[in-house]
Amino acid sequence: MLMTWSINPLNISINNNYLLEIRFENDENIRYDIQKTVLKILDLNLQFSKEINQELKEPFFGLFNRKIYVSYSFKIEKNIVSNHKFIVQAQVRKFTNEQWSPELNLQWAPQNFQIKPVPIYNAFLSRSIREDEKYIPDLLSKAITRWGFNLSTIGIHPLKKQFTNEELLEAIKLEIQRADVVFAIATKRDILLNNVEWKTFEWLQSETAIAYALNKQIVVFVEKGVKLSGLASKLLVLEFIPEDIYY
Repeated sequence: MLMTWSINPLNISINNNYLLEIRFENDENIRYDIQKTVLKILDLNLQFSKEINQELKEPFFGLFNRKIYVSYSFKIEKNIVSNHKFIVQAQVRKFTNEQWSPELNLQWAPQNFQIKPVPIYNAFLSRSIREDEKYIPDLLSKAITRWGFNLSTIGIHPLKKQFTNEELLEAIKLEIQRADVVFAIATKRDILLNNVEWKTFEWLQSETAIAYALNKQIVVFVEKGVKLSGLASKLLVLEFIPEDIYY
C-alpha cells in the first residue's frame, strides 16, 4: 500500500490551525481496513488522531489502484514556534485467508515541519555584514525568522545599489521606521586592552540609537565576552554563547 501525507496552514487568518492530508493507495491484491490515523509531534509531546473505519479494496480489475483521502484539522498553541518533528501513523487491518488480520501500525518516516505564528512581523536587524564575521549573525537570523519575523538589514551583499553616507543613513532610518521591532546582534570584533573583553561593530550603537529615538522595541543579543557601552547596554540585553545556537 502506498501512502503520502502533507501539512498545510488551514487559514492564514486563524492562528496555527493546520490541515493534515493523507492519501492511501492500494497497489496490492488484498483488502485493507483503514481504522485510524495518528499525528504525533515528537518534541512537543502532542498527538492528534481521527477514526477512519473505511475499507480500501483491491485495484479495480487488478489494474487501477483504489484510493482513500483523509483530511482533518488540528490546532497548535500559537506560542509554539519553530521546526518540529512530525510522525504520521495509520492503524490498519489486512484481509487475507478469508479473515481480517490483527491491527497493524504503519508509520511514515519522520518529517520536519515549520510552525510560524500569525501574523508575521517586520523587524530590522543590526548585525555585522563582514564575510569573516557573518557565521553567528546568520545563525541567529535564521532563528529569529523561525520566530515569525521578516528581517531587513541594510548593506547585506550583494547590494542592490551603492549608498553614499547620507543615503545609507536615510535607508537605515526608513527600514527601522517600517519595523515592528529591532534586533541587534553584538558579536566580537576588536579585543580591548585588557585582552579579556571585546568591542562589537560600531554601527550597532548608531542603529539602536535611531531605533530608540523612534520609540521601537529593541532586543540586543550579546555574544559572551563582548562589553557593551552607551545606550545599547541599557536596553533589553540577552547574552548568548555561539556553541548554544542551532538551526
